[in-house]
Amino acid sequence: MKATHFSRAFFFTPIIAFFCVLFFMESCKKDDPVVVGKYTTRIDQLTDSLVTKLTYNGKAAPLPGLIVGIWAPRQDYTYLKSKGYANLASQRPMQVDDLFRIASTTKTFTSILLLQLAEEGFISLDDKIDKYLTGIPNGAVITIRQLLAMQSGLFEVNNDSVIGNIFISDPDHYFSPIELLEAIKRHTTTFSPGERIEYCNSNFIIAGILVEQLTEQSFEKALQTRITQPLGLQNTIFANSRWMPANKPYASGYMFNSNLDYFECTENFNMSVAFTAGAIVSNMDDLKKWVLNLTSGTLISPAMQAQMEDFHPIFEDVLENTEYGLGLMRYKDNYIGHSGDGMGYHSFLARNPEKDITIAIFFNGEYPYPQVIFHELLKILE
Repeated sequence: MKATHFSRAFFFTPIIAFFCVLFFMESCKKDDPVVVGKYTTRIDQLTDSLVTKLTYNGKAAPLPGLIVGIWAPRQDYTYLKSKGYANLASQRPMQVDDLFRIASTTKTFTSILLLQLAEEGFISLDDKIDKYLTGIPNGAVITIRQLLAMQSGLFEVNNDSVIGNIFISDPDHYFSPIELLEAIKRHTTTFSPGERIEYCNSNFIIAGILVEQLTEQSFEKALQTRITQPLGLQNTIFANSRWMPANKPYASGYMFNSNLDYFECTENFNMSVAFTAGAIVSNMDDLKKWVLNLTSGTLISPAMQAQMEDFHPIFEDVLENTEYGLGLMRYKDNYIGHSGDGMGYHSFLARNPEKDITIAIFFNGEYPYPQVIFHELLKILE
């Protein structure tokens, strides 16, 4: 496997290869009445095409499997279906309750934990990070807020050659938070703090370290006591290792080899490299509960929620109408949530609070990016 795959792990890369998907759907007139059956038929056509007719670089490359969930209670409409396979070798069908790696959607959990600690007086969002951690480039200037807003200018830890080589060559290697922090320290910043927005996992590695330092707990314990147990998220797990959780059904992850054939990579890589930027595993039911709480202000105060939702454009060169707040993304039509792109897994989770519509997408293949599927679903729901 080439090391270039590593640079795409557990975050959205601002480079999207154009792909061809055969969507055999009729055009939808905007003045058509809302018809529940029509939604379902058209969404089925879309999802069926992804697991049967998807092509990449001229070669048939259908997704192994996917799950799509749409919840629109005001329209009395729910779509929750799985298609394809959770595992190609055994041909086990994908199930809607299968676990999957959510990759960068992890960042929403990390951000909420740090925002809760800020509300409790443990930290100020305008504190400089060298108040808590020394030796970080520009640490005397970068604020906690700039970390969560992707405005720090820190070097992307994924691009450190030492970390990358170990990640590819030794799946049993556990990356400690300190090891990841030292990799970040090895490099100068790429821009002055606050100068612009640039997606960077290093920000959320440091945010997770701060959560552990301030709570005097492991991140896993803080996540349990502050989020998953209170909200009843029984299938949301900090899988900071090579392994998927035991005794729970999960979807296997798949990547392309050089011939554009899928190979299973579920436990080929140690996701401790992602730490608090991307190591959480969850399922559709838990994520539905999570995004409802994340966007309705039940986790932090209205004032802090407003700060979290202070959005600024990101990925302008490849994705229109995409903005970043504090560990939170806003997409077209005011859908708020996050996406995750990892090794063999892609996820998308967002809710429009005004319309009370939630859209969640998961698939266990190499591409396309789930934001593109989200835009196709919006066309159907218009």
